[in-house]
Amino acid sequence: MPGLSRKKRVALLLAGLAAFVLLAHRAYLSLSSRNMEVAPPAALASGMVVPGDLALETPEGKKVTLSEYRGKVVLINFWAGWCGPSLHEMPGLFDLQKRLSGKGFTVLAVNMDEELRSGMMALKKAAGNPPFPIFRGAGSQLADRFGIEGLPYSVLLGKNFKIAFAHAGEIDWSASGQRALVEGLL
Repeated sequence: MPGLSRKKRVALLLAGLAAFVLLAHRAYLSLSSRNMEVAPPAALASGMVVPGDLALETPEGKKVTLSEYRGKVVLINFWAGWCGPSLHEMPGLFDLQKRLSGKGFTVLAVNMDEELRSGMMALKKAAGNPPFPIFRGAGSQLADRFGIEGLPYSVLLGKNFKIAFAHAGEIDWSASGQRALVEGLL
């Protein structure tokens, strides 16, 4: 590049490098999304039905299917012990479970911690012993099946496993509006 000053050559080189990195990143995102075996998060639209054969695994390794909860309103909550918002919303979930469990409602909590024990210790420290079942999430296809992008993540299912509500982020389940959403499905 004769005739260009050193400063202009460096600027041109940096601009070319930045363009290359941007294109490489876009290509990576495009290719990686094509190889996904699961539906994208948009698949969790209200009204869609979650299959009853969806497998859950207890901390002890016992397999349970969602169909065992048929006829109940089910709130699946994905959480982790290292996630502050997950732990912060747990008291509201505990309260919701205690208030509505006798009316055909249950929370199914899916622990996304790699080390299940540390997640359970954090949960017990933050909110006490859970009044609902806890299932393994890390290493399972469960989060992929739901297209989870962040924690906490909640999916509210009607009695026929039809999605009534799906939300990424912390929710105050003790708020009257959230309780009314659940009670409206009972």
